[in-house]
Amino acid sequence: MTNFLHRLLNPHCEHCALEDEKKFQRENYNPTIEYLKDEIERLRRHNDSLIAQLEARRNSESDSDSETDSELERKSASIPIPVSPRRTSWAVKQRELEAEDRNKARVLRKLSEAGIDVDKPMPLSDLDKEIQSVKESIANAG
Repeated sequence: MTNFLHRLLNPHCEHCALEDEKKFQRENYNPTIEYLKDEIERLRRHNDSLIAQLEARRNSESDSDSETDSELERKSASIPIPVSPRRTSWAVKQRELEAEDRNKARVLRKLSEAGIDVDKPMPLSDLDKEIQSVKESIANAG
């Protein structure tokens, strides 16, 4: 009862405000969120230090800017970038596979209409003739 009266008569008491803030922090504390906040802060500090190093290097070596840029490009090219797997849903994958099968069937149908038997290999002399005709058509077009 006294706490109620105290809060009623002194709504802006520093002691009560501090207690309320501590209570709020206890109730809303999540270790995962705190860890992620710390990690973000660490990465920001790291990025800031890298930017400061780059600016210092550019200022100190103003006469050899091209060398600095090429060194940075070489270093950035040597650092492997992690590739995360591209996740696709089964429906998307299924559509891609069906489209691929339709394209294969279309090519096989065109080849069979042209009289080319896909099951047996084409002789090398026919392949050479095909290559020569393609080269001639390219040369005539260009």
